[in-house]
Amino acid sequence: MTRIDPHLHTRFSGDAIISPKLIVEQLYAHPFIKAVAITDHNTMQGYIEVRKLASSYQDITIIPGVEVSTHHGDIIILGVEEKPSYASTVWEVVDFAKARAGVIVIPHPYRINGIGDLAEKDTRRRDRSHKSHSNPKREQDGTRISQNEKPARHRWKRRTCTSGYVDCIYRGERRSGHR
Repeated sequence: MTRIDPHLHTRFSGDAIISPKLIVEQLYAHPFIKAVAITDHNTMQGYIEVRKLASSYQDITIIPGVEVSTHHGDIIILGVEEKPSYASTVWEVVDFAKARAGVIVIPHPYRINGIGDLAEKDTRRRDRSHKSHSNPKREQDGTRISQNEKPARHRWKRRTCTSGYVDCIYRGERRSGHR
């Protein structure tokens, strides 16, 4: 079974020192982690370097990604080989990812004033505005929370990670110190 680390930074991100060469060497040597998503902060340079170095290894998969900073916290976009030229709001990043068929992951929703807090505020605002409607429509694309769902915070807190090497997508934080 192959395992994937969906949130890895390189030295091109301001909060990591690992080189692209070391990432490829570690993937080659590891018995079952053979894929990573390179998600440097606001740059694709790490992904480009790692992809180039890993191109000669058939069993290694490098997933393109970027961790985009917004006014409300960070958002990871997976599967897209470019970064937004602007991204001041969560909704701009969501629109950018949708237009390119990217996958969005919220890496750490409950840092101070993070995206999880924004989702709760949005849910409370919606609840107040929908009280007068008997049958509000639910959006199917997953970018909104309907009035009948609990805010994401409650769902994320109950999930736990099973591996120290893989970010828990539901909670957004690693359970062990592996980076």
